[in-house]
Amino acid sequence: MPEEFKDAVEKKVLAIGKESSKAEPSSLNAILAHEKFFPKPYADYKQTSIGYGTKAIEGEKEIDEPTARKRAIEEINKNKKVITDFAKEKGYNWTPNQINALISFRYNIGNINELTAGGTRDDKKIAEMMPLYHNVTVDGVKKKAAGLVKRRNQETALFKQGMKEKSGVKVIRGK
Repeated sequence: MPEEFKDAVEKKVLAIGKESSKAEPSSLNAILAHEKFFPKPYADYKQTSIGYGTKAIEGEKEIDEPTARKRAIEEINKNKKVITDFAKEKGYNWTPNQINALISFRYNIGNINELTAGGTRDDKKIAEMMPLYHNVTVDGVKKKAAGLVKRRNQETALFKQGMKEKSGVKVIRGK
């Protein structure tokens, strides 16, 4: 990362870390628009999910909507912390829109490590790769899922919007 951005990134990451513990409405609403509410547990790729796609507690038979929403918010906040910590560790200077896009992506996929190639891809490459995560496995066969195509396109658009917000910004060290 260029030296001229390091102070700004550190200040932004610290500012993000000090924000309230509540999920941002934009993150919550975007994610819940893609996650349907299921009161009963269901098989969800590598886990059993419930509510708004969060991991079911062992033996859990049902969840009400307010509890499911609370769990979704907790999961979003956890994902936000993981992403902002990752950004700081790897030297990314992601904007709030980029972070929100990655929160949604991680909420659905479970990680951003593959997407970012362990923190080695730049924003442009991440934006190119994001839409490719649109498959579901049915009976051992990967198939394109229309809902995931839509979700990835929205996440990619939000990530790119964040990229545009950064373009042309000149940071003066120490300011």
